[in-house]
This record gives sequence, structure tokens and C-alpha cells, in this order.
Amino acid sequence: MAIDCKKESLCMHHIVDQANKTFVVEGDTIIPDSKPDILSAIHTTGNVCVYKKEILDGKLRMDGSLSIHVMYLAETTQKNEVRGFGTNLDFTEVWDLEKARTGMNSTDTVQIKNIECQVLNGRKIHMKAEMEIQTTIYSNENVSFVQKVEGVSQIQKLSRTRNVYSLIGEGSTKVFAKDNIKLDETDEVAEILKLNVCIQNKEMKISYHKVLAKADLAVKILYLTEDNHIGLATGSIPVMGFVDMQNVEDNSICDMNYTLKNLVYKMNTPQEHSIFVEAEIGLECLAYESKSLELIEDMYSPCENMVLTRKNRDVMTGKERICETVPIKQQIQMPELQNHRVYDVEIQPLIEQQTVANQQIVIDGIIAMNILFEGEEEGSFYHKKTSLSFQHKITTSQETMENRQVTVEVQQSDFVVQNGSIDCNIQLKIQVDTVEHSNLSMIDQVEIAEEEPKDNFSMVVYFVKKGDTLWKIAKQFRSTVEEIKQVNQIEDEKNLLVGTQLFIPKYVKKKLA
Repeated sequence: MAIDCKKESLCMHHIVDQANKTFVVEGDTIIPDSKPDILSAIHTTGNVCVYKKEILDGKLRMDGSLSIHVMYLAETTQKNEVRGFGTNLDFTEVWDLEKARTGMNSTDTVQIKNIECQVLNGRKIHMKAEMEIQTTIYSNENVSFVQKVEGVSQIQKLSRTRNVYSLIGEGSTKVFAKDNIKLDETDEVAEILKLNVCIQNKEMKISYHKVLAKADLAVKILYLTEDNHIGLATGSIPVMGFVDMQNVEDNSICDMNYTLKNLVYKMNTPQEHSIFVEAEIGLECLAYESKSLELIEDMYSPCENMVLTRKNRDVMTGKERICETVPIKQQIQMPELQNHRVYDVEIQPLIEQQTVANQQIVIDGIIAMNILFEGEEEGSFYHKKTSLSFQHKITTSQETMENRQVTVEVQQSDFVVQNGSIDCNIQLKIQVDTVEHSNLSMIDQVEIAEEEPKDNFSMVVYFVKKGDTLWKIAKQFRSTVEEIKQVNQIEDEKNLLVGTQLFIPKYVKKKLA
């Protein structure tokens, strides 16, 4: 016979799988008719846009495109003429993930590790990009469990207080960040040589059942003027959006993921001296509530034959985010820069290795650098790749750190070129997100079963065995811990020695058929 139980419900957020994958996107591109033939590629750069993702049984599918800019040496009558053009390279990547199931969600980070450009002929090039994706697959499950039993006397409960994280909401939206990037007023733009964007300075604020996301879209544009001069323009476009969440409160814990979905740009009129940039950005937010719960591990009644039905649940019991700023100051010797202008320094932080030991993560990585500068001959353009190494240690409160995600972003960079060297002053933001899960046995249902005829005794003698606790003994003989302690004058129930003789009151022995 089922009995009335008071239950509590939680939405359990469970990380199913975390993985990294490297894949290649490649294809051929025809140079636009308005551009001169290509002799050789000088430099290729790009931005990743992911406009769709889908989780299927055993698979993750991602659709996107690379917004690519190619700078090249043109075949013209003018010596060392640098030209450029932009194109898109679409991709669809299907990733086998055994634990993924339809209906699950994911958070993903995609970046370009390297782009190569091969000239096939004067009008055709082959592009090959090495990509890296870092994904976290998760599922949500509504779980109810017994917190209190009604209508049964002398309930004995063995409880334990656990801190759990319950998902209270998830939502998404898309925002558009757009503005005009100002150029030097003396410049008339002939064409854009390269355009790079990145999302920086991410912040969140909770207000009136909404999560406000704020960030900056850092824009860097290298362009060619009508008088064959190369210019650099930089700017910052505000990113702002609200994600509606009915249950979110000021003390909620929120994770916000930003995804560049589309990028468009155009040159304004010569009189405006600016370039219009518009980015479509997807925002995905997860909100959690930290709760201290008294979970019933076991229960029984000396008066009734209670039958418990249990279910094991994987519950988030630990969640931590650590953000630290890592300053990097180093000088790079480059004699070829002597008396030459540096147009731009591209930097990209990459994690090469993570080592976990004693609640500490040691992160080893490099800052890949691509230095764009003028050559010896007038109008010539060169680039050189180099790198800076870094190591940083982060101490966490988590023990295993099996479910972790480490991201590295550039917060600030400054470069001073003098006497054939570059003084680099870079600030990295390293963020470590760790999650701990525990498999908990929760009571799902309580019933009262009919009892067989039994012999009643008021007392029984029992000798303690290995592994015994007063709770186990009391439950076995349908007594109570307090009565056993009182009869046997036990002060410290943890100090229970094997072989100790105990008198057990209210002993009930069932007759076997």
C-alpha cells in the first residue's frame, strides 16, 4: 500500500561528455573578376561563424562558415603591388560522440588554429584551415524524491545534508553589434585587406528576471588606400543583450556563452572615412541555484513494514569558476624590422597541455604571433610567425576536476617596435570552470507491506559484527538508535567495537514459512 509522501523536485543538470576535436575545412576559391591575377599569397586570416548546431543520437553536427581575407602579391605592371579580397568557406562537421542523445544541449568553442593558401593558377587558390572545437554535452532531468512521510508513526530517518546545484532556467537570444569603424580622415579606402573580430570584456548582470550580457566586439581592419598606402583601423563595438529567465534571481549562478553567427561589412562613402561592421552574436545562458538539501539516505518504522523504492541520480554537487589575469612581458629580437614599419601584430593564445594534480591545474600554452611589416623595397609586404610560451598554475577547491573547461582570451595587448626588436606587453585572461557530480541514491516511493505472523520479544542479545553501525542494527531488529544507546549506556555510537554485547529492545522476529 502506497502512502502519502511529501516530495521535492529539482532539475538536475548533468555533463554527459567533454571532448576536443581538430578538423580541417578546405576548398577552392576563384578570385573576383574585379581583382588582378595572383602571383603569390602573402597572408591569410579569418573569422569563424557558427550559425547552426544540432545534437543527434551519437553525433554532434555543426554548420558554419569561415569569413576569410587573403592578402596577395598581384600580377600587375606595378612592382610589389599588394591586393586583397574576402570570401566565405562554408563547412559542415559531424562529430561522433557516443554519449550524445537527441534533445541534449551543448556549449562549444570553435577557433582557427592555422590557415594555408595555395595558388593553383592566376585566378584560383586552394584554402585549407585547421580548426579546433571544444564541446561540453549536457542533459537536464527533472527529479523528484521523498522528503517527508505522512501517516506513519515513529519514523526513523538517516539523513545527510548535501549541497546541490539545480538548473532553474536556460534561454537564448541573438543580438546585433554594429557600428562604423573610423579611418584616418586623409585615407580613401580602395579595398579591405583583412578584418578580424573578437569578443572581449564579457560581463553579466541579473535584473528583473533577465540576465543582461555585456561585452565588446574588438575590431581590427587592415586596408589599402587609393594611393597604395596601407592603413590600420581599430575600434570597439558594444555588445548587449537580455536573456529572459522567469526564475532567475540576484543570487543565481549564470553561465553565458557567446557565439559569432554571422559577420558582414562594407566600405562607406569616401566622404565618411569609415567602414561599417555588423556582427550577429548568439547568447546562450544557463542559470543555477545552489541549495542545501537534507537528503534521506534511509528510513524505517518499528511499527510498520516499510518498503523503500530508490533511484540513483547523478547530481551536480560542486561548481566553481576561477578567472585570473596573466601578464606576459617579453622582448622579441627581429633585426629585419630595423627602420621598417610594422602594420599589425596578430596574436592567438593556444593551450598545449593541461596537467592536474593536488587540486591544481598547470596550464602550458603559447601565444602564436604573426607580425605584418613592410619590406626593404617600396610597397613590399612581409609577415613573420613567432610565438611566446607561458605557464600558469591555478588552484581550485575541486578534488577530481575531471569535468573542466579551460579558456584563454587576450584582454589587452601593446607592442613597441624599436631598434630591431618588439617589446610585447600582453594580458591574458584564463578562465577555469570545474564541475563535480555525485551519484546519489534517492528515495522515490514508500509503501507499507503486509507482515507475516510474528513472535514478539521485548529484548534480544546481539554481538557487534564487522561493518555494523547502530543504525543498521536498529533497523534490522525494528528498534531505534536512541533506545539501544540508552539501554546499553552508549555515549559515542561511532566507537562501536566488534564483539561488543548489546541488548536490543523491541526486537521483532518474523516467522519463516
